[in-house]
Amino acid sequence: MRFVFNRKGKILGSVGKLPDAGGSIERQIPIEVAEPEECEQASAVVCVPDSWGSGEFTDNVHTTCADCGCAIHHRPHAPNRPPRICIDCFVKRREASL
Repeated sequence: MRFVFNRKGKILGSVGKLPDAGGSIERQIPIEVAEPEECEQASAVVCVPDSWGSGEFTDNVHTTCADCGCAIHHRPHAPNRPPRICIDCFVKRREASL
């Protein structure tokens, strides 16, 4: 499973803790830089649940998780084609793929 960030020339780092129902899962997941066209081929866009707060950006896009239906939000420049999923569903997909 690859994780890419859609900003040319800037790598932000890696994900440290991914929460799930049982606490948190410690992981270091490398994030690569990819062109927007490559990001459109992703299997999913991982989004923040609205229950974590709406974030500091007023232009966030609010929608629902394609897997569980919970309320989520993402940045307006997120890829259009891949389904949007919440972080909890990402963790479930990730664990199922191991």
